[in-house]
Amino acid sequence: MRREPVKVSIAVVFACFLCAANADPGVRADEMSERCGKLVEKLFKERWTTGKTDDGKMRGRFESHYNAKLNKCFLLEIVTLVTGDRTTNKAALIEIQALWDANEKRQYGWFKEYDSPGAIQSNCYVQNTACRSKEEWVNLIKPYMEE
Repeated sequence: MRREPVKVSIAVVFACFLCAANADPGVRADEMSERCGKLVEKLFKERWTTGKTDDGKMRGRFESHYNAKLNKCFLLEIVTLVTGDRTTNKAALIEIQALWDANEKRQYGWFKEYDSPGAIQSNCYVQNTACRSKEEWVNLIKPYMEE
């Protein structure tokens, strides 16, 4: 009588193995990626109804990414602002980026760059790591946006 539960257990494990072997792993990731894109677009539109300010000096855009390894949906919000530099009387560009977990609405990091003629000042922070350039920012968010 004790052999039957063992046989049943082996049969269940074997059946699960066959199901997993025949499953299309891309369907789930594709579906999650599509859901992520829709969620991020909705969240972005709630914050940026037109994608820019009325005077056009500030513009916003976004990128979405479903990270299958972390099973998380990320929103990368990118805002650019054209302003005047008081010392040079020339246009200056400010870029701000923020990386968010779209479902939890939790910020993972931010990047800010002030680009004025002759001077670029950048600083950023991802989780517990500070950085000082756009290149460092891109490298720090890579594990979230490229997996």
